[in-house]
Amino acid sequence: MAMATSRGGRTHLPGPCAPLAAVLCAALALPGILAAQEASPPPFTEEQAEAGAGVYSAHCAQCHGPALEGTVAPPLVGKAFRANWYVGDRTLGDLFDQIARYMPMTAPGSLTKEQYAALTAFILLRNGHEPNGDVLVGDREALGAYPLVPPGGETEEEGR
Repeated sequence: MAMATSRGGRTHLPGPCAPLAAVLCAALALPGILAAQEASPPPFTEEQAEAGAGVYSAHCAQCHGPALEGTVAPPLVGKAFRANWYVGDRTLGDLFDQIARYMPMTAPGSLTKEQYAALTAFILLRNGHEPNGDVLVGDREALGAYPLVPPGGETEEEGR
């Protein structure tokens, strides 16, 4: 049974509105939390991007082209890449997972998590993202916290 409490001379009975008030407070705070999340740049280091350039040359350039422009495989830079990856609710985790699960085409999943992370960092760098000193981990779930947005935050849908 709920106990009555006195506040400033008024009696307060806890009731069914208390959980609703908590949910309402959380809902009001959510846009601020999401805005902070969206503002987070993708984590990667300059060293990872440099290592990724080597991985790319050895395992990816033959299909995606030496400048990531796409030859027999889709481009990894430019308008086509932005139209595919910088839309909707895609995350850095989705990009990492796509690369780690399906590439290289001749031997999917054959690289180490560190190589896939470095490769992802290289692709981010080549798409205009700046290294921020935080290590890009080879973990889809952890990288899922980073919405995939182009540098400057404008989505491909907004840029049309």
